[in-house]
Amino acid sequence: GSGENRVDLIHVNDAAGFVALVLEKEKAIGRVYNLNHPDNPTWKEMISAVAEAMGVPVPDRHLSYWTAIMVSAIMEEISKFTKKPPRLTRYAARVVGREYIYVTDRMTSELGFTPAIDLIKGIRECATQAMAKGRNSF
Repeated sequence: GSGENRVDLIHVNDAAGFVALVLEKEKAIGRVYNLNHPDNPTWKEMISAVAEAMGVPVPDRHLSYWTAIMVSAIMEEISKFTKKPPRLTRYAARVVGREYIYVTDRMTSELGFTPAIDLIKGIRECATQAMAKGRNSF
């Protein structure tokens, strides 16, 4: 796709803080909460942040959503014969290519929780730490 759809993310420290809050609040017992950051980046912003932190060029090409779905379906079929996992699956193409909007009002209205960590900053820190440890991916 265009990369303009939003990524549903939350920094691990915010997620841990939310879990601690839920454990303290009796009114949270039996309730279900969707948790994500209200200012999620686009895929384009996230991929750019990761590439920059890793010191690699920011990708400048993309596949259309439907092309990715077709290519991934073909890769899945080929993998049945090669017995090797496909490099791209239809599931991955859907997750990246479509926008999913989760209602997260309860985390704020019922528990007063608002994520505090800027996601792009968190992504850059994670990528930088991974590179410092000699990992090419994180």
